[in-house]
Amino acid sequence: LEDALTPPRKAGETFVNRLREATDWAQAAIASAQALQEEQANRRRQAAPVYKKDDWVWLNLRNVRTQRPSKKLDWLHARYRVVDVPSPFTVRLNVPTGIHPVFHIELVRPAATDPFPSQLVDDSQPPPLLVDGEEEYDVEQILAVRRRKIGRGYRDEALVKWRGWAEQTWQTLDSVQDCSALDAFEEQYGPVSDVIRQQIGTETHVVAPLASSTRRGVLSRASARCWSRVSRDLGMLTWGTRGINFPSLSFL
Repeated sequence: LEDALTPPRKAGETFVNRLREATDWAQAAIASAQALQEEQANRRRQAAPVYKKDDWVWLNLRNVRTQRPSKKLDWLHARYRVVDVPSPFTVRLNVPTGIHPVFHIELVRPAATDPFPSQLVDDSQPPPLLVDGEEEYDVEQILAVRRRKIGRGYRDEALVKWRGWAEQTWQTLDSVQDCSALDAFEEQYGPVSDVIRQQIGTETHVVAPLASSTRRGVLSRASARCWSRVSRDLGMLTWGTRGINFPSLSFL
């Protein structure tokens, strides 16, 4: 058979065999390098936890907009239940409406099921109160107020903390006019209409409770008008009121 092969054909087969050997060698080198990289990387890794339905987990809220003042405080701030496990790398949680419920397992951590006695929290939620045959819920605190744009108009709303409920909801301001929580809010921060008026024109229109230095009686309307005249000029401040120009003050 070898005598029957022509020299060109024999040279071609030799070339093909050399290519096949080179390909096999390259694939073996790649596999060896990948195995070495995997071994080195796994030294700093640990196996991902396996979640199942009804497990409790802590959710990282870094991708979720919240009412908290700083995102640094959002880590491990929400505890939710696993509703479903679509894949080994994702879980579906019972998050509030408006939030996509599927999260990568990198964003969740198992929650302890055996807390210390001082950490026990009753998650039971009280039933509604029956007033004149209608269901009503007890308002524990008014946390914030805002003016929400709706079409060509607007609606004033209050962020309500319900007694016995962890979730906070926005309700129309008219629906909480007759509750003591609104009276306590106005006693601490001033009339709701004034609080909302101070925030009109902001990007979010959300009014967080004011700091103690800006409570009613500390910042009067006269001083607010004075501060509205403060202007920046080349890094300096010129404060003028009632036609009197004061010397420029460095902005420290």
